[in-house]
This record gives sequence, structure tokens and C-alpha cells, in this order.
Amino acid sequence: MQDWINGKIIDETEEGYIILMPKAEEVKEFNISECLIKLQSPSLITEEQRKKAWVLIGDIAEGTNRIGRFKDAVHKEMKQMFCEQNYITRFSLSNCSREKATKYIEFLISYILKNDIPSEAANESYDDTTEKFLYARFMSNKCMICDADCSRYINVDDVIEKDVAPGTLEKGDKIYCLCDKHADYLLKKGKRIFEQVYILEPLVVGENMINKIKEGRN
Repeated sequence: MQDWINGKIIDETEEGYIILMPKAEEVKEFNISECLIKLQSPSLITEEQRKKAWVLIGDIAEGTNRIGRFKDAVHKEMKQMFCEQNYITRFSLSNCSREKATKYIEFLISYILKNDIPSEAANESYDDTTEKFLYARFMSNKCMICDADCSRYINVDDVIEKDVAPGTLEKGDKIYCLCDKHADYLLKKGKRIFEQVYILEPLVVGENMINKIKEGRN
């Protein structure tokens, strides 16, 4: 049985608030007519974020053969790495901000993709937003189609698709980061057919992507 179900306040009356919660089988199964309400600040980490982070940490622990009691050690290692990269002080998943939790989860997903660690949770995180998925693949130096390393950048902003050197990319360019196999396919078949086959759109180069290339993807 679930401990908490997310709901939202939809109206206010003289007697109190009217709260809407999604349907849950437990309500009918256990004939529940009363419940406790847990108030949570919209700026604090959510329970879903906390669970997502620990699932990803578990995947990293398992993928690096450090399951069981080593899971906490992996969490400490990941937090330290995240804090050092972002120049921030240590934090706790019990009471950190929602924004920091989001960035930490994105960091964990990027680490998983970069190190070829199996993780359904990481893949599912980007199923609903193609742009976020492509961005994560780029930042992890992975082909946007498969799990091979990205070896070529194809600029599709011009009339003719072409290979471009990473250092020549400019903000606003539309590109695909691909392995040799998929880069060759794109150049051979053309942008229209490529995007019809893989149901994708190019990624627009932003400042963070340019900085990542300048850093040598370290």
C-alpha cells in the first residue's frame, strides 16, 4: 500500500480547503474514507525526486559491482563529485531544494549514460522529452541513436548536411551527434529520410554545449 499520494488544492471554502487526489485502488480495496495530509513546500525536494535519485544510485552501484551496503558509499561519491563540479556545499536528499534535486538527478543520469551503465530509470526519464534526451546524449558524448560513442557532428542547418569540427560550432546551429555508422547513414540518405526513420529533430547548440566542447568533455 502506498504511504503517500500526491494531490493538489483546487478550492478554498470557509470551512477549509478542497483537495483533489488521483484515483488509487487502495481507497476501494481498504474502504478508506479518511486520510492524513502531509504539507510540503513547493521549493523542497519531492518524494518522487528522492525515490528517483536513489533508484539511479542503486543502478550505479549495481553497474559498478558495489551493491548492498556499498550503495551509501556510491551516494556519497556521487554527491561529492556533483558538488565539486558545481562548486556547491554538501546537501541532503532529505531536505534539499527541488531545483538542486533536479540538477543532481540530471547529473546521475548523465553519469550513467557516459559510463554505459544499464538503467531503465535513466532511459525513462527522457522518454517524454526528445530534446532533453538528445541533450543528455550530447553531454555524455554518446550517439543520439545508439550507445556508441559520438565521433562526428553533423550540421543540418545548411542546405547540404555536412560534417563539422566541434570547435566550429556556434550557438544556434542545428546538429546531430552521431557515431560513424549513423553519421554515414544521415549523409547518404539526407536529413528528411533520416528524421523520418528515427523520428528525431536536430539539437540546437546552446552555450552549455559549446562550453562542454571547449572543456574537452572532461
